[in-house]
Amino acid sequence: MFIDSELEKSFGDFGALIGAWGEEMPVGFVRLTDAAASPDSILARVNGQLGKTQRISVLYTIDEMPRSHIGKLLKTDLRALAAEKQNGR
Repeated sequence: MFIDSELEKSFGDFGALIGAWGEEMPVGFVRLTDAAASPDSILARVNGQLGKTQRISVLYTIDEMPRSHIGKLLKTDLRALAAEKQNGR
C-alpha cells in the first residue's frame, strides 16, 4: 500500500503488508531518502492518515525496496524480511 505521493517524494518508497506473522499486524518498510527524516516521524505521519485498524505497528528502514524486473513491489520478499527482523536476524 502506498500512502501518498508527498510521503513518497519526501521519504522514499513505503510499503505495508498485513499478516507477516500469521496475524493481522500491519508492517511498514521505508527507504529513507531524506537524511533528516526519522522512522518515528514517518510512522506518526502515516498512522495519522490511516484508520485505527490499518495503522502500522512496526516500521523498518531498508536500503532498497525489492522490486521485480518490471518495477512491481515484491511483497513476498517484504514478508520474508519482516519475519527475519521479527526473529532477530
